[in-house]
Amino acid sequence: MEVKVKNIILRLLTLIPAGVLIFSAVTKTISFNEFAESNEQFLIGLTNQSINTNSLIPIVITVIILSVEIIVGILLIIRYKEPLVLTGGAILFLVFLIVNAIKILQGETDNCGCFGEVIDTSVYSIFYLDLLLFLMPLIVLKISNSKTQVI
Repeated sequence: MEVKVKNIILRLLTLIPAGVLIFSAVTKTISFNEFAESNEQFLIGLTNQSINTNSLIPIVITVIILSVEIIVGILLIIRYKEPLVLTGGAILFLVFLIVNAIKILQGETDNCGCFGEVIDTSVYSIFYLDLLLFLMPLIVLKISNSKTQVI
């Protein structure tokens, strides 16, 4: 019974980040232009240089982010090469943490666009959510590497 509860908890700690990634990608796809503009503004703030209005860089970055979120989310759900994908998921959330930390340091407090226009969130709330989502795959990896086999 103890192993079964552990497996359920580990599965939830995998499915929650997967669901958040897929939901986030879908909501940002719905408001694609706003998310691309948010990425452009972040790049401008990061580099202190304006971006050519005809530049495809923000759009390419947006497509890459959305694709990676969906792919990692699906791979976590189907448990494909789970240790590798869990590590990749943790790295992805670490990148999101760093981006949000930069936004906070730049003085942004408004909706970060992390869930498109569907959910209005501040960079602070998303920072803490990303921290939690970053830790979840790490916990699964740590517990899965213990002696008890995870199903």
